[in-house]
Amino acid sequence: MYETCVRQLQAGDVLAQPIIGPCGRLILGRGTALNPSFIRRLQERGVASVYIESDRGSGLGNRSLTAARQSAKPLEEKTQAQKERILRELMDRLGAGRFNAVSMRPSDGHRFHRVYRNALIDALAQPKVVQLLGDLHDYDDILYEHALNVSVLSGMLGMKCGYTPAQMLELAIGSLLFDAGMTAMPAAMLTSPQRLGETEREQLRSHTVAGFEMLMAIEGMPQLSANCALQHHERYDGSGYPLHAKKGQIHEYAQIIAICDMYDALTSPRRYRNAYPPEDVIEFMNASGNYYFDAGLVKLFLKQIAAYPLSSVVTLSNGQTGIVTAYSSSIAHRPVVKIIQEADGQRVPMPYELDLALASTSRLTVLSCFN
Repeated sequence: MYETCVRQLQAGDVLAQPIIGPCGRLILGRGTALNPSFIRRLQERGVASVYIESDRGSGLGNRSLTAARQSAKPLEEKTQAQKERILRELMDRLGAGRFNAVSMRPSDGHRFHRVYRNALIDALAQPKVVQLLGDLHDYDDILYEHALNVSVLSGMLGMKCGYTPAQMLELAIGSLLFDAGMTAMPAAMLTSPQRLGETEREQLRSHTVAGFEMLMAIEGMPQLSANCALQHHERYDGSGYPLHAKKGQIHEYAQIIAICDMYDALTSPRRYRNAYPPEDVIEFMNASGNYYFDAGLVKLFLKQIAAYPLSSVVTLSNGQTGIVTAYSSSIAHRPVVKIIQEADGQRVPMPYELDLALASTSRLTVLSCFN
């Protein structure tokens, strides 16, 4: 290990110590293999020098270092493959219908994609972050998919809160790993068809503390990111766990993740139930303001989501069938629908649009949706 100025870094150099930015925020973790993009980012952020691992210099220990690197190569290749898969799956979600923000202009959407992707690249540059996500994937597919969904939703809300790139990085790490502690729980608890007893439920609640401890054990991990694992089941009125924190005692990152966690869990199918209708979930989320979650954050979140993805086929409460074409307002469960079939089953020769957000059609609701 030796110190070198950033200008002399080469692609392939490996960080021997984490790089910590202002206010203790992690920029890049120990073990990160530098590429031209990372080096350029360090220069832009004014980092003067870093410590890197190298077999250059005195030549002492070169053989052992080379042997260690060769033995670590399969692990590095596995980590790289995991990182590429996770990033690809997250970016694919940005184009999915359910993540098309209702009130986000195209220019804002492009900016969000760029900022969120940069935060993901920085987050996944930490080998331990990739490892924990890999562990979550191996432990339970549903939990892993849920973590990715929550991360995208949290990123959208963080963007609307005006977060800086450094804050988006902290939120990205926290939203990806908030459920990491679940891997310390007996897998049978997740797959059991029976209702858990009080002792088992209490054990399951301990995943918040287990996750916090896992994240804090990672060198350079921002504590605010680790707090997301600890606090994502706390509730605004103090009814949550493990500390029964309330209101301002719960960090905003954790509140954001808690909202997105609840929304994705309710709108997604589980082993023991079907997904709840989006309109019912939205009404529940609205009612949860200043009880379970901060009302301002709930309102801001619901302005970003599309309850019914664009191009999905829906059946209205009057029996008509149509295709979701747009959202004219920020009301997530009242899209613009192009009617293609009347209630009596007759095809519409010239499809026409109904805006469910308008007063003239406000009594119509979406009964079912087919993606």
